[in-house]
Amino acid sequence: MKPRRRASVRAFTLIELLVVIAIIAILAGMLLPALSKAKAKSQGTRCLSNMRQIGLAYKFYSDDHDSKLVEFGKNLPSAPTDWIQNITYTYWPDLLRGYLQNREIIHCPQVKDNRGLGIGMTYSGGTAGIGFLGASTSVREHQIARPAETVIYGDSGMLTPTTVVLTNPDQWEGDPQSGSLHYFRTPSPVNGTYPSPLTTYAERMFNRHDKRTNTAFVDGHNETIPVGKVGFQYPPGDPLAMWDRQ
Repeated sequence: MKPRRRASVRAFTLIELLVVIAIIAILAGMLLPALSKAKAKSQGTRCLSNMRQIGLAYKFYSDDHDSKLVEFGKNLPSAPTDWIQNITYTYWPDLLRGYLQNREIIHCPQVKDNRGLGIGMTYSGGTAGIGFLGASTSVREHQIARPAETVIYGDSGMLTPTTVVLTNPDQWEGDPQSGSLHYFRTPSPVNGTYPSPLTTYAERMFNRHDKRTNTAFVDGHNETIPVGKVGFQYPPGDPLAMWDRQ
């Protein structure tokens, strides 16, 4: 009997290999943006979950303290074990320590700097805000005209220098080169007039999650909304100024 011939194995040519590699590269280029978008959406969902826990903690604190709202910061030096270290003040994350599971709660997962913050409380730099810094007395919930329409927490950080001066809040962009924060600024009076342009400060809320920001309100509920809806461009007392306690 004649021995059987082995079937010849045809090797790929260099051109065919290059075509296969090119196809793989094209598929990867199509898939990576989708994967990146899915990851960002997942991080936004986790951030909203953290915001929800903060909103509930804020409400529980008020219920346990005769309707007093937690201050932005008390005029007390921080303890060595506090999450936010400061030689003069103890800030709201540590005032809520008994109601929050861990420090990750005040962290937005999309924030990459080593401080791991990014969820901030409103801060006006004066007595016009809710729970202003170093207050001798606390604001009570009944002093808030519209608790369900007043934003108290939101995605926060430093803005890029080019967007600080923009008057449309939906055009503000977070600066990836700057650190995240545990607060955002609200307008303060300039020569007794509003709205303050906020051009002096870069610490603000901005749309971190697909042109939207996660927020918590005084009554404890949460929403994901465009930052322009918060109404920093409107004066206090305006129904559209959701940052104003009046």
